[in-house]
Amino acid sequence: MDALAFRRRYERVWIRLEIALTQRRQHDVLELGHLYQEVSGHLAYARTYFPDHAVTRELNRLVGRAHLYLYGKARGQWRAVGQFFASGFPNAVRSIAGTFLVSYGTMALGALVGLVTVLRQQSTMYALLPGGFVQEFDPAKTGPHAVDAPVMASLIMTHNIEVAILAVLGAFTFGLFTLYTLYQNGLILGALAALYWQTGHSFVFWSLILPHGCIELTAIAIAGAAGLHVGHRWLVPGRLRRMDSLRVAFATAARLVAGVMAMLIVAGTIEGFLTPSFVPTIGKYAFAALTVVLLVAWLGFSGRPERRPNGHADVR
Repeated sequence: MDALAFRRRYERVWIRLEIALTQRRQHDVLELGHLYQEVSGHLAYARTYFPDHAVTRELNRLVGRAHLYLYGKARGQWRAVGQFFASGFPNAVRSIAGTFLVSYGTMALGALVGLVTVLRQQSTMYALLPGGFVQEFDPAKTGPHAVDAPVMASLIMTHNIEVAILAVLGAFTFGLFTLYTLYQNGLILGALAALYWQTGHSFVFWSLILPHGCIELTAIAIAGAAGLHVGHRWLVPGRLRRMDSLRVAFATAARLVAGVMAMLIVAGTIEGFLTPSFVPTIGKYAFAALTVVLLVAWLGFSGRPERRPNGHADVR
């Protein structure tokens, strides 16, 4: 039996386990235990006959979640939280990698349009930027006060948190409002970048944005991906019933949102301490570069199953 036939035969059992993990009602614990044992058997089969297939990685994550729920309390809640951030959240992000790239790409497109538009005609910034931004970031200002670091960082951070929330809620418009929100966020960033480029403060501007912005923008892209994922599974349920498809999508989105909130807290902490500090500008750029490296290592590689010498994945 190949991987596709294997999925067709047992996928309903996996969906039942996913739903049981999402609902987590006390009287379902016994059923959840039976489902966990059954799906663990499926994982053993998959690891034997197609260890490198996507279905094996999917079962790997599902069995890991079930094991954590059934036995995690005995290990302590802090360990469960640690495992979520070490493997659960990165795996959830990688499971929708394509949607995540669409989300980030939509913001990048908006940023490019905003940059080019304001560079060509500066007056268009009044149409692109929210009122609060225009009042604080006056291109007529010159000298050391042209960039008010605490005010600028605070405004942008507050705005980005709002964007993250709206990006998730956009799922209820089949993802259309999510795309619009992401594009608009990129448009504002691009317009601001053009504004400070024209006034000769671009180097300082990016030193205030990037240290916390690399984490913040990635968090927004993940929030957008969560909204797009739910909207897509709503429109295209595949072989599942629409409600089952939505339950699974919402379970993934819930894990993504939990991680996004933590990332925004970290970004806010950096913004509060590093942005207004007297750390040299080059030091802020170095810190931003470090956050990029850590983000790639965490979201790209953390929680991946180890490889045994025989090539099989280890799901410990």
